[in-house]
Amino acid sequence: MKQFVSELESTPYSMGPNSTSFWLNEYDEYRQFFAGDDSTFYRTLDSFLAVSFNNHWNTTMQWAPQEGVVDRHGQITIKQGKYVKKFFFTTAFKIKNWDVRTSLLLQWRNITSKYRDFEALVFDENNFYSDQMLELKTTTLQSLGTAILTLITVCILFVAESQIVFWVVFTLISMDIGTAGFLSLWGADLDPTTVVNILMSIGQCIDFATHVGYRIYRSEFSNPDDRIKDALGAMGWPVMQGGLSSLLAIAVMIVVPSNAVRMFARTSVLVVATGLFHGLFILPILNLFKIILHNYQMTSDSHAVKIVIPGDVLYPSSELRRPGKGTYELHGSIYSSLAGFVFVKEEKQRERTIEVIEVRRSEVGHDHVVPYIGGVVTARVTSIGQRFAKCALICVEETPLPGGAEFGALLRREDIQATDKDKIDLARCFSPGDVILARVISFGDNQTSFLLSTAEDELGVVSAVAESGERMLPVDWVNMQGVKTGVKEPRKVARVPKMNQLIG
Repeated sequence: MKQFVSELESTPYSMGPNSTSFWLNEYDEYRQFFAGDDSTFYRTLDSFLAVSFNNHWNTTMQWAPQEGVVDRHGQITIKQGKYVKKFFFTTAFKIKNWDVRTSLLLQWRNITSKYRDFEALVFDENNFYSDQMLELKTTTLQSLGTAILTLITVCILFVAESQIVFWVVFTLISMDIGTAGFLSLWGADLDPTTVVNILMSIGQCIDFATHVGYRIYRSEFSNPDDRIKDALGAMGWPVMQGGLSSLLAIAVMIVVPSNAVRMFARTSVLVVATGLFHGLFILPILNLFKIILHNYQMTSDSHAVKIVIPGDVLYPSSELRRPGKGTYELHGSIYSSLAGFVFVKEEKQRERTIEVIEVRRSEVGHDHVVPYIGGVVTARVTSIGQRFAKCALICVEETPLPGGAEFGALLRREDIQATDKDKIDLARCFSPGDVILARVISFGDNQTSFLLSTAEDELGVVSAVAESGERMLPVDWVNMQGVKTGVKEPRKVARVPKMNQLIG
């Protein structure tokens, strides 16, 4: 027993044997003046406690009557009297902080576990909090992990681009680490109050990065600088206003003479400060590099690095971006319908640059042998009616259709030009035998039929033959003239570069 007590007195921060209050120490000094063995232990103890200046030890003991004992012959011997069933003693420690207290609690319990026969228990009035501190690190990590996973799920639901979700989560983890680190430098310990404050604030810190990241994702611009300007222009000032208003509301709490309140204020200040820094500086910079790299990969005609599979999200759709071959639009995003390489083409339409997103099976191939919605085709007009002109496709983009590939198409009157649709006379726009450039806008009645449009200025007649059979050249955008006779006939002429040189 004394060895057990000695080990407790030898642990760090102990005030030594002089601080220990234990009846057995004084009883041993008293007992040495009496002759006897262990059989007289309790009789001597009774006399010891009967002394007036020793009777205060009675409050540290719990007595119980002695029970029957079975000897080696199987006989039960009833012993008269009583014995000390339980007792306690105290020893003092000088403890600096909660970290030391929890560390010592583990050491005390390890010592008591070595002396199992004594069934000793360590009691401290702060054990309830110390036990919480021992579990606090694990509980904090588990709670933070659960919160981060929940926020990741929310981000995935609202931001359907894995790279932006990754960087938002990265900034979230960085903010949590930064907040915890600065709290430590500010003198905070990992106690229940600090943990509750961190968990309460984790949702607030993600707000800044999520709003900016979502705006970057939904931006209609492809240029990296324009996307960042658009995101910060739309969300930068609102995010800054939200952060500053939170700081002003919290600042007064720092002067409140309460440790819990001040700790909450410190945590909130750090969360808002790190949130604004990451949301307005770190996240835009990271996404700027990502967008530059992404666009480089997507726009390289000679080497497309971006590889996708069906169902991959490529870009958000907008007025300045539309799906092309191998892609489709759904719920505001452009998805891949093929496994292959991603390319971005730029097309000029009415003084605007439109991005066409395509997925091609070949990394360097550009051949299109099947018409697709959004593609430009070359067609020959075969007949003219009152409501539409029938055409036969010759080329898809720059690729002539192979022999035997027959695709029919209809060019409706309302799709010939963008304005004055009700005044259009088909016979004054096209004639059988004309070769035209048109854009595929829809499928027709079957898989080999398509609907065409020449509403754009760059689309229309590129080659025509007069009624007399001679070749005709454009003289302006609404007339063509015979090479030999000079006879003019009306046409909807395509404004292609080579014809610009002829007309100009």
